[in-house]
Amino acid sequence: MLHLFLLIRMEGEKSFHVFGKKTLKSSQIFIVASIILMTLIITIFCIGFLMRYEVDTDVSNVASVHYWKDKLTMEQKIWFDKGIKELEATLSLENGNTKVKNVIIFVVNGIHPTSLAAVRFLNQNETIKELSWEKFPYMARLKSNCNHLKICDPFTRATALFGGVQTNDKVGGLDTAVPFQNCTAAANQTHHIKSVLAHAQDKGLNTGFITENRVTGPIIAALYAHTPDTNWECDASMPKGELTQKCWDIAQQLILSETGKKLNVIMGGGRQTMVTNSSIDEFDKVDVDVCNSVDGRNLLRDWQQQKQTLNLHHKLLMNAQDLNEFSDNKTDYLLGIFTNNYIKSDMNSKNIAYQMPTLKLMMNKSLDVLKRNARGYLLVVETGDLLPSDVETDLKTLIELDELIAESTKSSR
Repeated sequence: MLHLFLLIRMEGEKSFHVFGKKTLKSSQIFIVASIILMTLIITIFCIGFLMRYEVDTDVSNVASVHYWKDKLTMEQKIWFDKGIKELEATLSLENGNTKVKNVIIFVVNGIHPTSLAAVRFLNQNETIKELSWEKFPYMARLKSNCNHLKICDPFTRATALFGGVQTNDKVGGLDTAVPFQNCTAAANQTHHIKSVLAHAQDKGLNTGFITENRVTGPIIAALYAHTPDTNWECDASMPKGELTQKCWDIAQQLILSETGKKLNVIMGGGRQTMVTNSSIDEFDKVDVDVCNSVDGRNLLRDWQQQKQTLNLHHKLLMNAQDLNEFSDNKTDYLLGIFTNNYIKSDMNSKNIAYQMPTLKLMMNKSLDVLKRNARGYLLVVETGDLLPSDVETDLKTLIELDELIAESTKSSR
């Protein structure tokens, strides 16, 4: 019988005794060890080959997998069949190098996860509703927040969402080098965060946004504005004097900044931040809780003059009737401001001209303008209430969004 020990000192070809028993020569030990090592390598290689074969032939070919031969109840089999079909659809996708041309980004505010679950079970007599975005071939979840804080204001979070940078709380469109309310630092363009919309403009795409909130509101403003205080929505909210002499308020930046000037479509509410004394209807009075311009401005008129000076085809819409009647196929720039604050579907005026436009109508009219560019476009659509809402309101928003996204997949091509 041979005895191998862990502690053996080998010297050349000499044989020697350990505890009185003769051992193998060192050359013989080397040969035995080599054989054992080669056997292990071949065994590992074979195991790996078999595992790879299983993956290539069985798991990826989902049609041949009968739930891994498990015995299932009829109801469970229905669910497994559905899962297999989804898996087959995913595995059949081609990972081509197709260049993206047209993009629509939907931003939904204030929807609780429980509402997302509840909307699938609105009708108990029907099968579970599959929402339009759940049919997308690719899906991802984004997280956004501000720098080193658990809670921050919406504008700052939107800066992370649209610009990819976590900045200081209550600072929007600027990096962390800009302190709160520091206009001198904010004026330095090296601190300006370029949004996805500005990048699209640099590539020659048409760009625009529509919102049921104010066009100067905290989420949508992150697309074009750079402010050291996210509350500076219009002149009335800014302190006077040297502090703000180098700063434009957010409403000014929408019309006068380089990004704002290039926007092909702007639609939403927020007239009172852009026009002084803007109340024009008893059902759309100035909202005292929102910034109300007092400096005599009329940025809507300034926008018109700006486009006229450059001889650009443009159209200003003031109400839903204007939007309904808009059908000009030569318009390159479209501005529609329909309310003083945000657009509320239950805020309809007795005058049909000032009834609220639907998000679907705004989107379709926007696409009529944006699709005129052969290079493509980027449209951002914002909906939902920034304030906490009840489940019923959430469900209504989600149903409308589901229909809107389904519509967009048809009309965006």
